[in-house]
Amino acid sequence: MVGHTTSRKSSEGLRPHLAVGTQSPIQDDPLLHRRADLTREAFSQHWRNTMGPLRGRGSQVLAYVQNHLSSALRRLTRLDGFGEIHYRTLEDALTRS
Repeated sequence: MVGHTTSRKSSEGLRPHLAVGTQSPIQDDPLLHRRADLTREAFSQHWRNTMGPLRGRGSQVLAYVQNHLSSALRRLTRLDGFGEIHYRTLEDALTRS
C-alpha cells in the first residue's frame, strides 16, 4: 500500500498463508485512532517503540505488522493506523495475554 511504513516481526521470516483443509492462521486487524491530546508524531513513536514490542512478542504471535498511515490516507480513512497480528491458531488468538 502506498503511503505507509511497515514494521514486521516474524518467527518464521515469512507471512502466514491460508491452507485449504488445515487449521489456518488467524489474523486480527486492530484499527487505531490516536488520542486527541497526542500529536501524530507522538502517537507513531509510542505505538512503534512502546506498544509494538509488547504486542508483537510471545510464542503465540506468528507475525506482527504496524501500518502507520500517511496524511492523505488518514484523511480518507479517518484512521491513524492499523495493525496486523497473525496467530497460528484460533486458540492462540483467544488465549493471548
